[in-house]
Amino acid sequence: MTVATPHRFVTTDPAVKNGEPIISGTQTTVRSILRLYRCGIALESIPQFKPWINLAQVYDALSYYHEHRQELDELFSKPGPPRVPGCAIGKIVVLAEDNEHLQDFAEYM
Repeated sequence: MTVATPHRFVTTDPAVKNGEPIISGTQTTVRSILRLYRCGIALESIPQFKPWINLAQVYDALSYYHEHRQELDELFSKPGPPRVPGCAIGKIVVLAEDNEHLQDFAEYM
């Protein structure tokens, strides 16, 4: 069951991404947007990595994070499956010449 939040574009659903906050209608987590932002990706550029979301959704996800920072930092610090270090994306951006490869990598993020 999807649970609405006071944020227009952010919801939670225990059946999607283990209940992590996501962009409504997608499986894009607030965590994945935050990871890109923390790696130095400009907010305006994040939809290039995740073209199924728009800039308003990116800003709403970051707003949601800042309103729930302590709770989400605890959630994000729990062990999970191994992942490529998030900031590796910066190196890929510099090296990639076409959007297809960037989107493939962003999907993995």
